[in-house]
Amino acid sequence: MQGFRWNFGLRRLVKNLSVTDENSGLLKRASYLDLLMGEIRRAWQQSTPTSVLLMKFGAALGKEPGEGSVDSPMQRMGQIVAANIRQNDLAFRYTANTIAIVLGETSEREAMLAVEKMRRVIGAAAEKQVATSFNAGVAEAVLRQEFDPVDIVTEVINRAERALEKSVAAGAGMSVALPPSLAAAAVA
Repeated sequence: MQGFRWNFGLRRLVKNLSVTDENSGLLKRASYLDLLMGEIRRAWQQSTPTSVLLMKFGAALGKEPGEGSVDSPMQRMGQIVAANIRQNDLAFRYTANTIAIVLGETSEREAMLAVEKMRRVIGAAAEKQVATSFNAGVAEAVLRQEFDPVDIVTEVINRAERALEKSVAAGAGMSVALPPSLAAAAVA
C-alpha cells in the first residue's frame, strides 16, 4: 500500500510540473515567456527570423468566449494545431479561446503562409466553419545584436497582440501581420 501512495503522489507531482496540457497537446501558458525567451535568444545568436502567431477562435466554436463549454472545442483545435506544426515550433494555449505559436526560423511572410496552412488543416478536419472564421495576428521579432532579448520578446508579444486586435476588428476570418514601426524597433 505504501508503494501505491508513493506512485500516486509521484504521478500527481509530474502532472503538476508538466508544461503540456494532456487534453489538447498544447504547451501551458505558464511556460510561454520562458520558452519564447529561449527561442528569441537562439534566433538572436544565429541571426535567424522568429515569428509569433496568435489564432483566436470565437463564436464558430459554438459558444461565445468566456462561456464554460469553450474548453472541449478548444481542446480539439489544440490537438489539430499541435499535430500539424513543425517539430521546432511551439504551440501554447494562450487564452481560453486563443492559441499562440512560436515559429522558429520563420519570417513574417512565412508565418502568414502558416496561417493559411492552419486554415486548410482545420478545414480538412471537418471544422470548415472554424477554419474560415478564426482571426490571426502575426509579428516577426526584431532581432538586432544591439537589442536585449528581453526587450525583443516584450516588443514582439505586444505587436502580435495588436495584430490580433486589428484582425478581430476587421472581421471574422481575417489575418493581420504587423511589421515593426521604426519607433518600436528603436526601443526594442
